[in-house]
Amino acid sequence: MALAEGERVEIRGFGSFNRRLRSARKWHNPVTDMTYMVPAKLVPHFKPGKRLRDGIENNNGDVEPRIGKKLRILD
Repeated sequence: MALAEGERVEIRGFGSFNRRLRSARKWHNPVTDMTYMVPAKLVPHFKPGKRLRDGIENNNGDVEPRIGKKLRILD
């Protein structure tokens, strides 16, 4: 898989995926009241494309999609 090998994956009109390094950090379990160190790791990161961002911004101010509204695919 290209993303696992460190390559950027782009889907035109939708967005791109790449890897980011999440630094090591402390994590607290409130149930057991123990603190753990979570090691650094690579995580996937998504960056939306311009057409996707514009399509969301031009949604006439609706916060939630209406039930039964048809999905419009951008060309």
